[in-house]
Amino acid sequence: MKKIAALITALILVFSLSTPAMADVILEPVRKSDEFLNAHMQECTRIWRNFEVQSETKRCKSPQDDTELGVLSAGETVRIAFEWNGWGLVEYSDSYGGWVDMSKMRQLFDAAEFSARYGEEIASVDGELYIEVGREVKLYPFPGSEWRGGSLQAYDEDQTVVNYIESWTDPQGREWGYVGYYYTAKGWVCISDPYGETEPMWPEYADEELSPSPERLPAAVIALVAAAVAVTAVLIVVFIRKGKKNAAQE
Repeated sequence: MKKIAALITALILVFSLSTPAMADVILEPVRKSDEFLNAHMQECTRIWRNFEVQSETKRCKSPQDDTELGVLSAGETVRIAFEWNGWGLVEYSDSYGGWVDMSKMRQLFDAAEFSARYGEEIASVDGELYIEVGREVKLYPFPGSEWRGGSLQAYDEDQTVVNYIESWTDPQGREWGYVGYYYTAKGWVCISDPYGETEPMWPEYADEELSPSPERLPAAVIALVAAAVAVTAVLIVVFIRKGKKNAAQE
Protein backbone atom coordinates (compact mmCIF):
# COMPACT_ATOMS: atom_id res chain seq x y z
CA MET A 1 0.00 0.00 0.00
CA LYS A 2 2.83 2.34 0.86
CA LYS A 3 4.50 1.52 -2.44
CA ILE A 4 1.33 2.42 -4.37
CA ALA A 5 0.99 5.72 -2.48
CA ALA A 6 4.64 6.52 -3.17
CA LEU A 7 4.12 5.74 -6.86
CA ILE A 8 1.05 8.01 -7.07
CA THR A 9 2.95 10.79 -5.32
CA ALA A 10 5.85 10.44 -7.76
CA LEU A 11 3.50 10.56 -10.76
CA ILE A 12 1.79 13.70 -9.44
CA LEU A 13 5.20 15.34 -8.96
CA VAL A 14 6.30 14.45 -12.50
CA PHE A 15 3.11 15.84 -14.05
CA SER A 16 3.28 19.00 -11.95
CA LEU A 17 6.81 19.66 -13.20
CA SER A 18 6.06 18.84 -16.82
CA THR A 19 2.74 20.68 -17.16
CA PRO A 20 4.25 24.19 -17.66
CA ALA A 21 6.53 22.86 -20.36
CA MET A 22 3.62 21.12 -22.07
CA ALA A 23 1.55 24.31 -21.82
CA ASP A 24 4.37 26.27 -23.45
CA VAL A 25 4.40 23.85 -26.35
CA ILE A 26 0.63 23.98 -26.81
CA LEU A 27 0.31 27.76 -26.43
CA GLU A 28 3.41 28.67 -28.42
CA PRO A 29 2.14 30.77 -31.36
CA VAL A 30 3.02 29.84 -34.91
CA ARG A 31 5.76 32.21 -36.05
CA LYS A 32 6.68 32.98 -39.65
CA SER A 33 10.30 32.13 -40.31
CA ASP A 34 12.71 32.32 -43.21
CA GLU A 35 16.33 31.26 -42.93
CA PHE A 36 17.71 33.87 -45.30
CA LEU A 37 15.71 36.65 -43.64
CA ASN A 38 16.93 35.60 -40.21
CA ALA A 39 20.54 35.66 -41.38
CA HIS A 40 20.30 39.00 -43.24
CA MET A 41 17.66 40.91 -41.26
CA GLN A 42 19.90 43.98 -40.86
CA GLU A 43 20.34 44.20 -44.63
CA CYS A 44 16.65 43.81 -45.48
CA THR A 45 14.16 46.63 -45.95
CA ARG A 46 10.64 46.23 -44.59
CA ILE A 47 8.13 46.69 -47.46
CA TRP A 48 4.70 45.34 -46.47
CA ARG A 49 3.02 46.34 -49.73
CA ASN A 50 0.88 44.60 -52.34
CA PHE A 51 2.35 43.98 -55.76
CA GLU A 52 1.01 42.68 -59.05
CA VAL A 53 3.04 40.02 -60.84
CA GLN A 54 3.92 41.36 -64.29
CA SER A 55 5.17 38.10 -65.76
CA GLU A 56 5.34 34.51 -64.58
CA THR A 57 8.10 34.07 -62.02
CA LYS A 58 9.14 31.38 -59.58
CA ARG A 59 9.38 31.65 -55.81
CA CYS A 60 12.90 30.72 -54.75
CA LYS A 61 14.16 29.43 -51.42
CA SER A 62 16.41 32.49 -51.15
CA PRO A 63 18.11 35.11 -53.33
CA GLN A 64 21.18 32.87 -53.23
CA ASP A 65 19.37 29.55 -53.68
CA ASP A 66 17.12 29.16 -56.74
CA THR A 67 15.41 26.03 -55.46
CA GLU A 68 11.83 26.45 -56.68
CA LEU A 69 9.09 26.64 -54.05
CA GLY A 70 6.32 27.51 -56.49
CA VAL A 71 5.35 29.78 -59.39
CA LEU A 72 3.50 33.10 -59.45
CA SER A 73 1.28 33.80 -62.46
CA ALA A 74 1.05 37.10 -64.34
CA GLY A 75 -1.71 39.28 -62.90
CA GLU A 76 -1.57 37.64 -59.48
CA THR A 77 -1.47 39.94 -56.43
CA VAL A 78 1.04 39.14 -53.68
CA ARG A 79 2.23 40.85 -50.53
CA ILE A 80 5.94 41.54 -50.19
CA ALA A 81 7.17 41.72 -46.61
CA PHE A 82 10.89 42.45 -47.05
CA GLU A 83 13.27 43.39 -49.86
CA TRP A 84 16.96 42.50 -50.26
CA ASN A 85 19.02 43.65 -53.23
CA GLY A 86 16.20 43.44 -55.75
CA TRP A 87 14.60 40.35 -54.22
CA GLY A 88 11.31 40.38 -52.33
CA LEU A 89 10.05 37.98 -49.66
CA VAL A 90 6.49 36.86 -50.37
CA GLU A 91 4.23 36.83 -47.32
CA TYR A 92 1.10 34.76 -46.86
CA SER A 93 -1.31 34.88 -43.92
CA ASP A 94 0.47 32.17 -41.96
CA SER A 95 3.91 31.83 -43.55
CA TYR A 96 6.54 33.28 -45.84
CA GLY A 97 6.43 31.97 -49.40
CA GLY A 98 9.93 32.36 -50.78
CA TRP A 99 11.84 35.09 -52.62
CA VAL A 100 10.94 36.61 -56.00
CA ASP A 101 12.65 38.87 -58.51
CA MET A 102 11.26 42.37 -57.84
CA SER A 103 11.85 43.47 -61.43
CA LYS A 104 8.83 41.32 -62.29
CA MET A 105 6.63 43.02 -59.68
CA ARG A 106 4.76 46.31 -59.78
CA GLN A 107 3.49 47.98 -56.64
CA LEU A 108 -0.25 48.58 -56.46
CA PHE A 109 -1.79 51.78 -55.11
CA ASP A 110 -3.60 50.29 -52.12
CA ALA A 111 -4.66 51.18 -48.59
CA ALA A 112 -1.10 50.87 -47.29
CA GLU A 113 0.17 53.25 -49.97
CA PHE A 114 -2.64 55.70 -49.28
CA SER A 115 -1.82 55.66 -45.57
CA ALA A 116 1.88 56.18 -46.24
CA ARG A 117 1.17 59.24 -48.40
CA TYR A 118 -1.73 60.85 -46.57
CA GLY A 119 -1.67 59.40 -43.07
CA GLU A 120 -0.59 62.71 -41.53
CA GLU A 121 -3.69 64.41 -42.97
CA ILE A 122 -6.10 61.95 -41.33
CA ALA A 123 -7.76 63.43 -38.25
CA SER A 124 -9.18 61.56 -35.26
CA VAL A 125 -12.84 62.47 -34.82
CA ASP A 126 -16.00 61.33 -33.10
CA GLY A 127 -18.38 61.53 -36.04
CA GLU A 128 -21.84 60.18 -36.73
CA LEU A 129 -23.49 59.35 -40.04
CA TYR A 130 -27.24 58.87 -40.28
CA ILE A 131 -28.37 56.06 -42.61
CA GLU A 132 -31.85 56.03 -44.05
CA VAL A 133 -33.59 52.71 -43.42
CA GLY A 134 -33.49 50.51 -46.49
CA ARG A 135 -30.72 52.44 -48.21
CA GLU A 136 -27.17 51.24 -48.81
CA VAL A 137 -24.06 53.23 -47.86
CA LYS A 138 -21.03 52.40 -49.98
CA LEU A 139 -18.00 51.14 -48.04
CA TYR A 140 -14.51 51.53 -49.56
CA PRO A 141 -11.11 49.98 -48.69
CA PHE A 142 -9.65 53.51 -48.56
CA PRO A 143 -10.78 56.99 -49.68
CA GLY A 144 -11.08 57.34 -53.43
CA SER A 145 -10.51 53.64 -54.10
CA GLU A 146 -12.55 51.48 -56.43
CA TRP A 147 -15.77 50.30 -54.81
CA ARG A 148 -15.62 46.53 -54.30
CA GLY A 149 -19.14 45.80 -53.15
CA GLY A 150 -18.86 46.59 -49.44
CA SER A 151 -21.78 48.40 -47.84
CA LEU A 152 -23.56 49.40 -44.64
CA GLN A 153 -27.30 49.17 -44.15
CA ALA A 154 -29.84 50.15 -41.53
CA TYR A 155 -32.54 47.50 -41.25
CA ASP A 156 -34.68 49.29 -38.68
CA GLU A 157 -34.95 52.61 -36.83
CA ASP A 158 -32.63 51.39 -34.07
CA GLN A 159 -29.69 50.99 -36.45
CA THR A 160 -29.61 54.32 -38.25
CA VAL A 161 -26.43 55.87 -36.81
CA VAL A 162 -22.92 54.85 -37.81
CA ASN A 163 -19.93 56.14 -35.87
CA TYR A 164 -16.72 56.99 -37.68
CA ILE A 165 -13.46 57.61 -35.85
CA GLU A 166 -11.21 59.15 -38.53
CA SER A 167 -11.77 61.80 -41.16
CA TRP A 168 -9.94 62.86 -44.32
CA THR A 169 -10.82 65.46 -46.96
CA ASP A 170 -9.85 64.64 -50.54
CA PRO A 171 -8.59 67.12 -53.19
CA GLN A 172 -12.16 67.54 -54.44
CA GLY A 173 -13.31 68.74 -51.02
CA ARG A 174 -15.25 65.59 -50.13
CA GLU A 175 -15.12 64.33 -46.55
CA TRP A 176 -14.38 60.67 -45.87
CA GLY A 177 -14.91 58.86 -42.58
CA TYR A 178 -13.40 55.62 -41.33
CA VAL A 179 -15.86 53.20 -39.71
CA GLY A 180 -13.92 50.98 -37.32
CA TYR A 181 -16.77 48.54 -36.70
CA TYR A 182 -20.40 48.25 -37.72
CA TYR A 183 -21.87 44.76 -37.43
CA THR A 184 -18.50 43.20 -38.44
CA ALA A 185 -18.03 45.67 -41.33
CA LYS A 186 -15.29 48.28 -41.45
CA GLY A 187 -13.86 50.66 -44.02
CA TRP A 188 -14.16 54.20 -45.42
CA VAL A 189 -17.40 55.98 -46.26
CA CYS A 190 -17.75 59.12 -48.36
CA ILE A 191 -19.56 61.28 -45.82
CA SER A 192 -20.27 63.90 -48.48
CA ASP A 193 -21.99 61.34 -50.73
CA PRO A 194 -22.67 58.16 -48.74
CA TYR A 195 -25.16 56.60 -51.15
CA GLY A 196 -23.43 57.37 -54.43
CA GLU A 197 -20.57 55.41 -55.98
CA THR A 198 -17.55 57.70 -56.35
CA GLU A 199 -15.14 57.44 -59.25
CA PRO A 200 -11.69 56.03 -58.35
CA MET A 201 -9.22 58.85 -57.65
CA TRP A 202 -5.96 56.97 -57.75
CA PRO A 203 -3.91 55.22 -60.43
CA GLU A 204 -3.71 51.46 -60.42
CA TYR A 205 0.00 51.43 -59.67
CA ALA A 206 1.94 53.42 -57.07
CA ASP A 207 4.59 54.54 -59.56
CA GLU A 208 2.09 56.26 -61.85
CA GLU A 209 1.44 59.99 -61.67
CA LEU A 210 -1.79 61.03 -60.00
CA SER A 211 -4.33 62.38 -62.46
CA PRO A 212 -5.53 65.98 -61.88
CA SER A 213 -8.87 66.17 -60.15
CA PRO A 214 -11.66 66.44 -62.76
CA GLU A 215 -13.40 69.00 -60.55
CA ARG A 216 -10.35 71.22 -60.14
CA LEU A 217 -8.38 72.78 -62.97
CA PRO A 218 -4.63 73.21 -62.47
CA ALA A 219 -3.65 76.66 -61.18
CA ALA A 220 -1.75 77.46 -64.39
CA VAL A 221 -4.84 76.82 -66.51
CA ILE A 222 -6.99 78.96 -64.21
CA ALA A 223 -4.44 81.79 -64.50
CA LEU A 224 -4.42 81.59 -68.30
CA VAL A 225 -8.21 81.63 -68.46
CA ALA A 226 -8.35 84.65 -66.14
CA ALA A 227 -5.75 86.47 -68.24
CA ALA A 228 -7.66 85.73 -71.44
CA VAL A 229 -10.88 87.05 -69.89
CA ALA A 230 -9.11 90.22 -68.73
CA VAL A 231 -7.52 90.87 -72.15
CA THR A 232 -10.85 90.27 -73.88
CA ALA A 233 -12.57 92.75 -71.56
CA VAL A 234 -9.93 95.40 -72.28
CA LEU A 235 -10.22 94.89 -76.06
CA ILE A 236 -14.02 95.21 -75.87
CA VAL A 237 -13.73 98.51 -74.02
CA VAL A 238 -11.15 99.79 -76.56
CA PHE A 239 -13.31 98.84 -79.54
CA ILE A 240 -16.40 100.43 -77.98
CA ARG A 241 -14.58 103.72 -77.33
CA LYS A 242 -13.06 103.70 -80.79
CA GLY A 243 -16.48 103.09 -82.31
CA LYS A 244 -18.00 106.00 -80.36
CA LYS A 245 -15.13 108.29 -81.40
CA ASN A 246 -15.56 107.44 -85.09
CA ALA A 247 -19.33 108.01 -84.86
CA ALA A 248 -18.78 111.44 -83.29
CA GLN A 249 -16.38 112.48 -86.08
CA GLU A 250 -18.90 111.54 -88.72
